[in-house]
Amino acid sequence: MPELRYHPQVKKDLKRIEPQLLNKIRDEYLPVIKENPTIGNALRGYLHGILSYHFKFQKVQYRIAYVYSEKDQIITVLMIGTRENFYTVLSRRVS
Repeated sequence: MPELRYHPQVKKDLKRIEPQLLNKIRDEYLPVIKENPTIGNALRGYLHGILSYHFKFQKVQYRIAYVYSEKDQIITVLMIGTRENFYTVLSRRVS
C-alpha cells in the first residue's frame, strides 16, 4: 500500500478546516485515496500530473489534490480545501 506524504503547506490548509471535517478526511477520504490512488480526476494543462479527489461536506465542495508515484508507491498530498480558488492557489503552490 502506498505511503502518504504531505506538502508543508497542507498543515495551514488543515487549520482552516473544522474538526468534524478533519476527522472525516483522516478516517474516510485519505484511506480511500490510499487504497485506490488513481481514484482522483486527472488535471490538465499546467496542472498536468496532479490528481484531484472531490467530495462534499455540509453542501460545500472540497478537493484533495495529490500526486501519485506508482514507481515509489508514494502519494504526496499537495492541498486540501474548498473548491473556491482551489486551482489558483494550487498552481501557485506547485510552481
